[in-house]
Amino acid sequence: MKTETVSNKDDTELEKIIEDYSRNEDYISWCLLHQARDAIFAAWEKELRQYGISPSEACVLFIIHSLGDSSTLTEISHWRFRQPHSISNLVTRMEKRGLVKKFVYLDRKNVVRVAMTEKGEKAFSKAAKWQSLHEIFSVLSSEQRRQLMAYTRALRDSAVVNVGMERNMPFPPESASAPSLDSLAQT
Repeated sequence: MKTETVSNKDDTELEKIIEDYSRNEDYISWCLLHQARDAIFAAWEKELRQYGISPSEACVLFIIHSLGDSSTLTEISHWRFRQPHSISNLVTRMEKRGLVKKFVYLDRKNVVRVAMTEKGEKAFSKAAKWQSLHEIFSVLSSEQRRQLMAYTRALRDSAVVNVGMERNMPFPPESASAPSLDSLAQT
């Protein structure tokens, strides 16, 4: 009998906690963003599996494709919002798989340049179809996508400031088709 009373008390406290969180718009928004990100990531991962690469590898290949000969481990880690050692480990695994090649500058031994191999180029061209991403985002109109870009950019920038990072995010560029939050507020 005593156990049942404790259990009912625990259930009541849990219900109160759930009710409190269900009214917290920030928490709900965060949960929805996190769930959407996880589901989209899973769909993209499934798509990329047929090409034999992971989403992390596809992102690195996209960055190398975008930066060209100036791709360095530091620059890739900056774009990916990751620690350099994490990117170094990933790129080392990619090099072993024949997707990329690392080069050390003769005059600056601490700078490692990364280039795509032919195998990496082929994997990138297949992955760059972004089919699952296009299918998922097709539920949004062009205007809704632009608004989503503006809102998520604002959240990202706020989080970067909140954690004390002193870097501008190189991608997507500010010139990408997202409107400013001020222009959204006027509509």
